Amino acid sequence: YNKFANNAIVNKPELINKDKFIILYSGSISKRYGIMTLINAFKNIKNDEFILWICGEGDAKNDIINLAKMDKRVKYWGQIDVSHVHELQSKASLLINPRSANDEYTKYSFPSKTIEYLVSGTPVLMNKLPCLTDDYYDYIFFYNETSVSLATKILELKERGSDYLIEFGDKAKNFVLNNKNSYKQCGKILKMLNDYK
Repeated sequence: YNKFANNAIVNKPELINKDKFIILYSGSISKRYGIMTLINAFKNIKNDEFILWICGEGDAKNDIINLAKMDKRVKYWGQIDVSHVHELQSKASLLINPRSANDEYTKYSFPSKTIEYLVSGTPVLMNKLPCLTDDYYDYIFFYNETSVSLATKILELKERGSDYLIEFGDKAKNFVLNNKNSYKQCGKILKMLNDYK
């Protein structure tokens, strides 16, 4: 938690690009984590106002490089340092985690990316992973697994306007900083231990 909070950039309205809708994915670009769903969704969006930024390394690297060569709206940043990642997260319009909720391990593995994304103050769109507790539901946008569903949701969020998205992202950031910080989490552990006695 602390490493994300300490490096978070305040998502001020002036950082939002008013002319472009920037979608960002940062992290492992392994196909098993759903990156191809994002790529296929973006291919279905035929509008020059939409930009796709991708950061990271993995087995989908060549697919992303080839897409960037064919589509000027796509920017592949490669493997960059964490401070640069946080800067890009703060400048994006929407952060996407395309990890599928159908994989068994998602019941037990909470992706740190979710916290990192939320702390950035930029709205987050993802599948409703089974590891998420319901208190997160009001602070994350969800789609239903497929690239068609993802593309549809991206278009829908763009139509809601930057003011709505900025406010939504700010509420999500405050939710995490106030309710998922190290003090709160340690308190839950202590309570669980005391209840076990």
